[in-house]
Amino acid sequence: MSTASLADRLAARRRARIRTWAIVAGAALAVIGLAAVAWFSPVLALERVEVTGTELTDPDAVAEYVTDAHAGTPLPQIRRGRLEEAIVAEFPKADTVTVSWAGPRALAVEVSDRQPVLTVPAGDAFERYDITGRIIDRVPEAPDGLPVLELAEGADAPAAVGAAVAFIDAVPAAQREHITSMRAGSDQDLRMLYDHEGTEVTVHFGSPEDTARKFEVALALMRTGDTEIDVSVPEVPVTR
Repeated sequence: MSTASLADRLAARRRARIRTWAIVAGAALAVIGLAAVAWFSPVLALERVEVTGTELTDPDAVAEYVTDAHAGTPLPQIRRGRLEEAIVAEFPKADTVTVSWAGPRALAVEVSDRQPVLTVPAGDAFERYDITGRIIDRVPEAPDGLPVLELAEGADAPAAVGAAVAFIDAVPAAQREHITSMRAGSDQDLRMLYDHEGTEVTVHFGSPEDTARKFEVALALMRTGDTEIDVSVPEVPVTR
């Protein structure tokens, strides 16, 4: 092999590498250019907000909030994680929020609201609580389908509410709707009224500890026709 032939081959390889790097560099610059255009382009400016999934939170209020904060902002500049956190902070009835693109000029906001499991009389209104024991809101009338917790005079309200929601959380979902009301003398003295096939049954549970076991025993006794049941000690239930 001649020296000239070897030199030609080496030169050809260098030119091929240069072309490859030129193509890669050109592609990278094109991507950067497109990203820069998208970052500042009014073509991607936010114009529309679509809100779905709400049950308690006002979807129009959420859309207005996002629009006021980001209308005209190119979508790539909107930090969706921060926006999700801001919406949850602004709308306390919302539990989780997911923000995604919904086209070149739109955002989709999916809201999952906190679910009320208990209501407590508060003056001339009723406070609704979620399963964590946090208040959701206050409504003028007792909501349908939620047990009402009556607090005995002098009872520690936060502790009693916490015990009541812990109790409800341990009751099988299919049976929760039959709990018509509850009463708390304290967080260690829980009672409930339960609609068992049209018959009202009073059950004393005591503390919320071992609720699943206590409820299982109470349900078995209801099936025998008992209407006053004490399962505060589930191993030794008492009926009247």
